[in-house]
Amino acid sequence: MSAHQPAAHSAATPPAAHLLPLDDYRAPAMPADGALRTLWWRVKKQFRPSAEADAVRDENRLRATTLQLLDEVAPGPACGPLLQGFDAAVDGWLHEPHGSQHRVLVLPPCDAGDVLGEWAQARGHDVLHGPERSRSGAPPPRPPQRHASAAAGTDFLPQDGDDALLVIPRLEDWFVRQRNGLHAVRALLAELQHTRRRCLIGCNSWAWAFLVRAAGAAVALPSPLAFPAWDARRLRAWFSALAAQAGAQPVVFRLASSGADVLAPRGEDDAPDCEPDCNYLAELAARSHGIAWVAWHLWRKALRTGIDAGDGQPGGAQGGRPAARAASGHGAGAGERTFWIADVPDPALPPHHEDDALLVLHALLIHGGMGQPELLSVLPDGTATETLPALLRAGFVEQHGGRVRLLPSAYPATRRALLADGFPAGVI
Repeated sequence: MSAHQPAAHSAATPPAAHLLPLDDYRAPAMPADGALRTLWWRVKKQFRPSAEADAVRDENRLRATTLQLLDEVAPGPACGPLLQGFDAAVDGWLHEPHGSQHRVLVLPPCDAGDVLGEWAQARGHDVLHGPERSRSGAPPPRPPQRHASAAAGTDFLPQDGDDALLVIPRLEDWFVRQRNGLHAVRALLAELQHTRRRCLIGCNSWAWAFLVRAAGAAVALPSPLAFPAWDARRLRAWFSALAAQAGAQPVVFRLASSGADVLAPRGEDDAPDCEPDCNYLAELAARSHGIAWVAWHLWRKALRTGIDAGDGQPGGAQGGRPAARAASGHGAGAGERTFWIADVPDPALPPHHEDDALLVLHALLIHGGMGQPELLSVLPDGTATETLPALLRAGFVEQHGGRVRLLPSAYPATRRALLADGFPAGVI
């Protein structure tokens, strides 16, 4: 369990959040640094030296946490409790007598798990996936020509089950950003104007920004909704709940640079949603742009364990050799397991190939990941072939199941670089 998770809330998760208009999405602000914060930490250390002063660790004496330990103290799914309360929100919409026929949910990028699609399948809703694209990178197929009198008919949308919810989880799978690559998505948008079914349509924020310009999505569909950004309070509640599942032994997460306990509450209040005492989680929320799975990946990437026998002293967990206890994350407090949070820098764009790298990354964000032939088809000749290996080495992208996709941990650096270069960006 987490050292700061109250017993009454040991299995608690953050409270459900309401959906909000996409235009109202606000990423958490980065907390201000400077003399005031430095002075505050000095005052605290003066009156409360305790374990923090002795807990500072040289990052050279730490090592990456094993996957097994990460899955104990920070298990998946990466979306966490994002969908908590979502069933009630959807049910409320479906039972509105005069509610909108369709709803658009704009999701953050780098969703490797298809959050909306998996939710729909688990609830037994009808799911409509995008048309298969050719391995050669050809655009989605053009739908068959309809007879003029069949304007209300469908080519993509199923014609049965008019009373059942239809979920289209990834609108980004319905187009390719190239000549003739918008036929399928335009046909789908046209059909949605005539269907009697309630449809829930998901789309990542970068694809939505593109489709608003290229296919008139904002005219064809209602104003989109989004999940609120994850702030420091929600991250603390989530990470505390995850650590509480690791077992009876308390788990502490300390900054390697200062020894500060990042889950410690501010003041005497230890409610699940109270403000954390140090600014690390506020910085993580801002760095991740308020995106749950980006924050989760960055959190796991920063966790370290000790490599020397002294890491379990004094009062470490009983049993086993000291070196083994240190390697497994047992910390300095009595009966506690300590995980150290290292400073993990963002990846850097490949030198001398920055412009080409940004073209590749922008294409991946718009399409939500692509096969390499598709990627080649939407970029200038040679761009992906020369740049993709460098982006793989730099930690920006990965290849999985024949698709190339942006790593969630690389999204902060990617977003910052694209905005600085003037690329059109999604709200989230």
